[in-house]
Amino acid sequence: MNREEMKKAAVDTVVTIAKEEAGAVLKLLNTDEVKELLKAQMDIVTAPLEQEIKNTDSLWVKVRNRLYIIVLNKAVDDIVEGVKKKIG
Repeated sequence: MNREEMKKAAVDTVVTIAKEEAGAVLKLLNTDEVKELLKAQMDIVTAPLEQEIKNTDSLWVKVRNRLYIIVLNKAVDDIVEGVKKKIG
C-alpha cells in the first residue's frame, strides 16, 4: 500500500466514524424539541405579519399574511416530519 492509498484509507475510516457518530446523535434528538425550537424561530418571522393583520383595513393584506403564516407553519411541520423519517 503506497502513501496515497494509506491516506485515502485513513480518510475513509474517519468519514465512516463521523457519519456513524452523527447518526447516533441525530437519533437522540427529540423531534418535538426541534419542532418547538423551529416554531419559536417562526414566531419571530410571523410576528410582523400578525401585527400587519391587526393594523390594516385591507382585506387583501389580511388574507395574504394569513396565507403566509399558514404556509410557513406547514413548512415547519413538514421539515420536522422529514427529519423524523430520515433519522428514524
